[in-house]
Amino acid sequence: MSGKISAYDAHGDQRKVRMKRRIFSELGGFVVYEPALLARYLDEHGLASGDVLAYFTQTEHGGAVTEEGIAVPISGVRSDYYDFAVTVGEASEEIFAQNEAKIISRGWVFHSSGTLKIAGIGYFKDMSCISEQNSLSFRVKRGRYRLEILGGYRGTNFSGAPTPLGDTSILSDTPVFHLRLTPSAEPKFSGDLETSFYF
Repeated sequence: MSGKISAYDAHGDQRKVRMKRRIFSELGGFVVYEPALLARYLDEHGLASGDVLAYFTQTEHGGAVTEEGIAVPISGVRSDYYDFAVTVGEASEEIFAQNEAKIISRGWVFHSSGTLKIAGIGYFKDMSCISEQNSLSFRVKRGRYRLEILGGYRGTNFSGAPTPLGDTSILSDTPVFHLRLTPSAEPKFSGDLETSFYF
């Protein structure tokens, strides 16, 4: 199952991106990242091999890649499988009804060169273990974005649309993260790196 959903319509306009299959919160969290930009950063700083998680948690590199919008941690997450949705645009689709989100974290930045990828944070100890089976990939138009991270439970498919082949419908007890992206020429980072996304 490829699990890839385009973020563009036939005219090249950016549109909403729907729910993807669930992945596990390895070591109690996830990383939302731009694979090409992250690979370049790691290569430029001589970090391309070894335990990338240690580099990011024990040096200034973690803060640098987060503030630049290359990699955003979602930590303090309970051990479980999570569904993810990514929406793009000023008036992007709301995944949670009013007061339904258990977690809302603002002030994050995402810099896309075409892809948004999500993997369990534990895989950053050895990134060669990241595969299509244990990660998610979304096409997102090149550019810079403000990123809001919402978490909670959702009892129906996002948008109420039929579940696409290969995707999974969301059950009422399935935890969900909604990554809401808003294009911005110069997004300002103000995310709290100490945020716990436990709910």
